[in-house]
Amino acid sequence: MRRPEFTGPEWFGYRAGVAVCKDDKAIADAFSEAIAALRENGTYREISDKWFGLNVYGG
Repeated sequence: MRRPEFTGPEWFGYRAGVAVCKDDKAIADAFSEAIAALRENGTYREISDKWFGLNVYGG
């Protein structure tokens, strides 16, 4: 019996993610700071509107 593949957007949506080693706090913090800066200066919203036609953060 073939197992179903749970890889499509109907299961996980259309979002993206980044994985880092849980012990590498410096890298995780750098990602968080960069995203916060992009959101604060409006760049994230511009990219989101251009490529997705909506605010991916929902706000």
